[in-house]
Amino acid sequence: MKDLIKKFADEELGNAVIDWTVLIAGAVMMVTAVVLAVVEPNAPVSDATGQVVEMQPLAG
Repeated sequence: MKDLIKKFADEELGNAVIDWTVLIAGAVMMVTAVVLAVVEPNAPVSDATGQVVEMQPLAG
């Protein structure tokens, strides 16, 4: 088992895969945080705007 762990730690491809996995996971968490920060506070504004638009008579 120790040989397997040492072989994996010495292998460059395995290290690169771990690096990319951590990098992608961090990017996904950052994008999620930004989306939640932008979308959540604007929900009441968009709801109010939708109500105003729905109350307007249709031109016809």
